[in-house]
Amino acid sequence: MANKNGKMNVSYKVVLVFSIFMFITGFWGAIIYGGYGNVVTALWGWTVWKMFKRDNNSLVKLYKVWFWIQVPICAFMLFLSLSIPETDLVKYVGFSTFELLFFTFASVATSYGLLKYFRKQCERETLGENILT
Repeated sequence: MANKNGKMNVSYKVVLVFSIFMFITGFWGAIIYGGYGNVVTALWGWTVWKMFKRDNNSLVKLYKVWFWIQVPICAFMLFLSLSIPETDLVKYVGFSTFELLFFTFASVATSYGLLKYFRKQCERETLGENILT
């Protein structure tokens, strides 16, 4: 584990602030829209907590599992968006085909990016580099 008393580097701070923003957005969105998105809000909250504790190994495991859960779900969303007419998709899902594909891709790309980022942080820890200075 890294030095917990040192300063965080800029990229770590950016990811931490982004995670806090996503947690707050998800939390207020769940309140406003009646509880939807609780799993994602919990994921962002756990990410913030583990980043604060600087437990990058747990974050690698979390995002590896989350990424492989997202892949079949996103494949289903792709199938759904391409097999249902646009008007029915908007009526039942609330998004157009483009919006559904965009949000699906953005979600998978974010998870994959965070997985790679936390893996790199773990590699830096094992190489003896201080990720916090």
